[in-house]
Amino acid sequence: MTQFQPLLDHHAKVAGRSILSLFGANRAQHFSVAAEGLLFDYSKTNIDETGLGLLLALAEGAGLSAKREAMFSGAKINETEGRAVLHTALRAGPEAVVKVDGADVMPEVRAIRARMMDFVRAVRDGSFKGPVSYTHLRAHETRHDLVCRLLLEKNFFNDTATTEIYTLHIVGSVRCV
Repeated sequence: MTQFQPLLDHHAKVAGRSILSLFGANRAQHFSVAAEGLLFDYSKTNIDETGLGLLLALAEGAGLSAKREAMFSGAKINETEGRAVLHTALRAGPEAVVKVDGADVMPEVRAIRARMMDFVRAVRDGSFKGPVSYTHLRAHETRHDLVCRLLLEKNFFNDTATTEIYTLHIVGSVRCV
């Protein structure tokens, strides 16, 4: 039996159930979470107390808390690349300290962010004189690919992997005109 089997069994029992049968006076309060001004309301799904308990048990059985802690502590959990994941560093505030192998990585993150902002400002104010219009996209190149290529061409980052990570974070804010 897999870790998922209890959840699969429960799903099989309730799959045909109408969610209308689940609504009661406190459902929205019980099946929603609010934090930092955001509301995640999952009350309008077919989840019930049993399903929620099984999902939480699955997360606990998978060691989710320990894995989350490893991520925040800078442990090398990216098994493919053999390095720490730096999601927390990319989202950290200006005064944050994020250590990997005992070294604070935030000075480098702040420096790269500053270079990215210089690039974004140059694209937005028109002072960047590179091919930044959709008409300059290469065959099968997406907007994401274009930004990534421009960052690489201008030597903003040392490697493609770093460029890819930062492109994902800015591509929505770069307006290619």
